[in-house]
Amino acid sequence: MAYSAWSVVFGEQWLPSAAKWNILGTNDASFNDGTGIFGLKKDLLATDSNPYKFYVYRNAAQTPGVNGKIRWDTEVFDTNNNFDSTTNYRYTAPVTGFYHLIASAGWGSTGANVAIGTQILKNGTTVLTANRFVGMYAGSYSQEAQCHWFGQLTAGDYVEVFEGAGATYALVVGNAGESFFSGYLVCRT
Repeated sequence: MAYSAWSVVFGEQWLPSAAKWNILGTNDASFNDGTGIFGLKKDLLATDSNPYKFYVYRNAAQTPGVNGKIRWDTEVFDTNNNFDSTTNYRYTAPVTGFYHLIASAGWGSTGANVAIGTQILKNGTTVLTANRFVGMYAGSYSQEAQCHWFGQLTAGDYVEVFEGAGATYALVVGNAGESFFSGYLVCRT
C-alpha cells in the first residue's frame, strides 16, 4: 500500500463520496504499516538502517614511533567506502551525526614500567587518549590500550588513530582483534 492524495471540493466536506472514503481508509492503513509516511523507506529500515560503518586493522608489521599514526592497512568492512586504507589511513564522516568509535592498539613485549596509549584524533586534534601503565609483570606479555569515543562529527570531518606510547614499540599485527579501529554512525543530527 502507499499513500494516495485526495481532496474535497466545496460542499463535499461533510459528506465525501464512497470512493474518497476508500482512499482515506487505504491511507490510514498505509500509515499503520509504514508505507505512507513521507520520506521513510521501510525496506531500508528492515534491511540496513545504517550504511555508515567500518572495521579495519593492521596486518603488516608497523612500529609507529612515539605519537606516530597507525596505518590501518586491512579493511574487514567499510560499507560506504569512507575509510582510506592506502594514503591517509583515516575515516571521513559522510554525514553529520553522532558516531561511536573504538580504537585499540596492541604492543608486543614492552618491558616493565612503561606507559602505552592509543589516541583518537578528530581533524588532527586529540579527542580521546587511553593510557595504560605497564607494571612489573609486563615482560613478554602483549599489552593493549583501547578507547571508545562517542561524539559528533560533521560531514567531511576525519578521524584517525595515533600511538600514544612513551617510547617506540612494534604493534601486534595480523589479528583483527588486537590492533584495530572501528566505528559507526549512531544517529544523524
